[in-house]
Amino acid sequence: MTPRALLAAAGLSAVLAATAAGSAGASPLAGETGGKGSGRHTASARTAAPPTTATSATQVVTLPTGDRITIGHTSTGAPTLAVPAGLRAQAVRLGANQYVFPRSIGPVLGSVLDPELFNLTRIATDAGRVPVTVTYADPASPTAVPGVEVTARTGLTGRGYVTNASSRALGAALAKTGATTLFSGVTGVRGLATSTPARYPMHTLTLCALGRDGKPRPKTMITYLNTVDPRRGFGFAYAHRGCAKASVAEGTYEISADVPNDDWSEFYFANSGEFRVSGPRTATVDMRTATTLFETGLSGAPATPVDEVTEVTRDFPSFSSASAVIGTVRTLFSPTVGTSHGQTTISRVALAQAPAGPADGRYALYFRHPGRIPDAPIRATQRVRDLARITSVFATPPTDSPLFTRAVFPATGGWSIGTVIPTPGTIHEFVTSGPGLITNARFTLALHPTTFDEIGTIESESRDVPARQVRTEEWNKGPVHATSFDDPTLWNGQPIRCDWCVKGSQLALVTLSGGDTDRHHVPYPMPLPDGSPNVTWSVSADGTTVATGTAFLGVDGAVSLPARTAVVTARQTMVRPAPYTSGTRSVTTWRMPMAATRPLPAGYVCELGDGCRILPFLSTAYDLPVDIGGALLGGRQTLGITVHQAGRISPRGITGVTVSANYGAGWVPATVTALGGGRYAAALQVPWRAGARVAADLSITVTAADGSRMTDRITDAFLLKSPIP
Repeated sequence: MTPRALLAAAGLSAVLAATAAGSAGASPLAGETGGKGSGRHTASARTAAPPTTATSATQVVTLPTGDRITIGHTSTGAPTLAVPAGLRAQAVRLGANQYVFPRSIGPVLGSVLDPELFNLTRIATDAGRVPVTVTYADPASPTAVPGVEVTARTGLTGRGYVTNASSRALGAALAKTGATTLFSGVTGVRGLATSTPARYPMHTLTLCALGRDGKPRPKTMITYLNTVDPRRGFGFAYAHRGCAKASVAEGTYEISADVPNDDWSEFYFANSGEFRVSGPRTATVDMRTATTLFETGLSGAPATPVDEVTEVTRDFPSFSSASAVIGTVRTLFSPTVGTSHGQTTISRVALAQAPAGPADGRYALYFRHPGRIPDAPIRATQRVRDLARITSVFATPPTDSPLFTRAVFPATGGWSIGTVIPTPGTIHEFVTSGPGLITNARFTLALHPTTFDEIGTIESESRDVPARQVRTEEWNKGPVHATSFDDPTLWNGQPIRCDWCVKGSQLALVTLSGGDTDRHHVPYPMPLPDGSPNVTWSVSADGTTVATGTAFLGVDGAVSLPARTAVVTARQTMVRPAPYTSGTRSVTTWRMPMAATRPLPAGYVCELGDGCRILPFLSTAYDLPVDIGGALLGGRQTLGITVHQAGRISPRGITGVTVSANYGAGWVPATVTALGGGRYAAALQVPWRAGARVAADLSITVTAADGSRMTDRITDAFLLKSPIP
């Protein structure tokens, strides 16, 4: 994820990315069983990038069963999905549409519940409020329907919505009662369907499924796909009694079905092989053909499996389809027979941990087998010594449900699994590494006890995973800071996008604050207890407000400045309530004289087009030796400050950096020493905690010779530590 996409993830709603890029050409990875080529994850080129849109972000989607899936995409537009450990489900992706079907609704999926209700793309587009039509079993059926907010009923027909609240209620009910019993009073819950006129000669295709016993298999979802031109035909039909019908365009097709055995200890990915449709015909997918076992493992250290996602994808130049099973099960696939269009890849994301727990070792592993599926078992093993090693330190008060997800996948996207971790503390991560792989992580401090919404989420941007890399990430370490996007490492060698630019009367201004001290991390906005936004901002021209907003500051080229504007100022207020380390409130202000704007430097691009000029924008990053609970020992301590100046790797013309601290008895100036290269050290004389005062405030001001200025005032920037008795 690029820094610009990080901003969108932090401040805007999202939908799942459209079509995924093909996976052909990815380089061999650790644990891979074959394949050649080369590839590298890079940020997308910025020269022709459009303004940030809703499709750039990450979003948590609630399924009708209350299960939550995090959806997003890589910089190539490929989809990414994160699921909580313990979810048992199967998934299907057809182009832009991603479906996840929890095991709990298997008995009524297709027969009662419309599969479209589990379309993540549709749920995200409808902002978690999906309109539905209900068909009742008889006039005496109760109007209330599990998982649906019914708003109207006439006879056997009702209308309403599936919402996040109703989905949580259905999830709670399914934990106590089976789906068949819950939905005994209705015959159908359907989404509002739309139809697309046929553009090609159409034929009736009868799709049938045979079970492992060779008999017609009822209640089976069968997927069909035109393998020469997927745009001409793809979808799925539900075979209630072993067969279903679909109207498809003439062409070459393959049908498939992915089914578990009764106890979900085995899962079968079966397909028919390719066949021609030139008139009415029947095609059959036989579960008995799924005979190729896919096995993966780890050598060199004891590890206890936590969960897995196994997926088979079919990638074409402008289309991608996939089927997956979420859960640790034995998986078998149909061998490839005859002609097979597109690129087939089997992949597995596996999460494991050391027997003593994640503090001793947490393993995020990615395996893949590209190309045709053989008729012999596929076995892939990774060695611990070949994995990247990430020490992740979590500085946060103890909470009931801190969630952590580490994703590792190629730039073509994939899955990851999240778990509850102990905090505060340190976990040692072992991650599949090598060319073509990227990783990012997401840390949520807590879930709301009633709504289960995420509270206090921080995400890292996507990064390459060099072979055997060793590094450290610190999560939720304070004090908070304003993020600079000038760091070339954030752009993976691509041009740096100017987010502090003007062209004529048009202004683009973007910044973040409120995450932690890691420059690769970004916070998500969160509602305050009263429901109001925790971030507000404004931009003024010569003292007159020209734009305001909530979420993080992101004017994004949408503001027109009055003629002959002399000075642009901006102000952002950010509140970080519990469960963050302290109840921090920061107010950051910027002063940017228009006379100090400069031509766009080499290596930068601007979304406003040619002739852009860069604003004299200042930002800072802080480093303070707080402990894992966010507190600072009493005595002499040093606050590290790094000043960033838009458009320059090292700032120029900085005339002053002043720092003051307030420990409860007024502001105390600190001695600031310039270290060179934009780095400064402020000497603080920190008292021990005494009385009711538990935290200290900081005020930092940076000024430059061109008249620009930045002031950051942070309330409760760090906690005061009690003296050792």
